[in-house]
Amino acid sequence: MCLLKCTDEELAEQFHVHVATLYEWKNKYPEFSEAIRRGKTPADAEVAFAAYQRAIGYSHPEEKIFYNKDAEGEDRIVRVQTIKHYPPDTKALSLWLRNRQRENWREEKHVLHDRPLEELTWDELEELRERLEREKQALLGHDGGAENQ
Repeated sequence: MCLLKCTDEELAEQFHVHVATLYEWKNKYPEFSEAIRRGKTPADAEVAFAAYQRAIGYSHPEEKIFYNKDAEGEDRIVRVQTIKHYPPDTKALSLWLRNRQRENWREEKHVLHDRPLEELTWDELEELRERLEREKQALLGHDGGAENQ
C-alpha cells in the first residue's frame, strides 16, 4: 500500500482504524513502523524525481498513430516514433527550490502594521515611513548616505 503512495490516513482507512491507532501501532511496534517507512521511501523518491523532471523539463519517446489512405484508397494505420518534449515548469521549479533551498528561495512576507493606516498615530506613521525607507535602501544596495538621497 505504501508503494501506491498511501498516506498514513489512507493506511489507517485500509486497516479500518483511526489514524491515531496507526500512530500507536507505529510507536508500539518498531518493525511495523520500519516496514511503512521502507514502503514509502521508493514512492517518495519516485514522486521527488517526477517533480524534479517537471521542474527542469524532460523528453521521452512516444508513438503517434495516424490513419492514412494507401495507393488503393484503403485506410492504413501508420505508427511514427517521436520524442515528446516538455519544457521546464516554473511552478514546479519554484516549489522545488523553496523546499530544497529554503534559505535562498523562501517566500518572505513582511507585515508592516496590523491596523488600517487611518488608525495609526503620527509617530507610528513616521516609524513606518522610516522602516520602508530603510528596506528600500537595503533592496537597492544603498547605505543611506547623503549621496544616495
